[in-house]
Amino acid sequence: MELKDVLRVNYSKDKLKAWIELLDSSFFDEVTEEDVGFLIEKAKINFGLVEWQQSDWKQILANHQPLIIAKGIPPENGEDGYLEWKITLNSSISEEEKFSFRDVTKIPSVNKGDKIATIVPATEGERRNGCVR
Repeated sequence: MELKDVLRVNYSKDKLKAWIELLDSSFFDEVTEEDVGFLIEKAKINFGLVEWQQSDWKQILANHQPLIIAKGIPPENGEDGYLEWKITLNSSISEEEKFSFRDVTKIPSVNKGDKIATIVPATEGERRNGCVR
């Protein structure tokens, strides 16, 4: 029996989670905690290891459920930048403001040096190297 024929380490697509699953239950009784530790070491999982030894790991695998062995930390997105307008851009005219049938829209006007908008810059997200491998 080779360990790779009994157990396999799998990863999520984003590499933020790793688990072990049972492939062949015929030799599962012979698998020890040291074998699982060796499999994790061989898989070069170096971040986010969970305390799988404290769980009933053998029962979890015997029930053909994945044994979570590592959880990474996802990156955090920043905020988008935007324009904060300092003038009113509403071009419609209310009924009270209409003096003649030609008053249909309002055209905003500004003077030289007037502040019309402020640029609010985007904030950086946190790019963490939170992958389990």
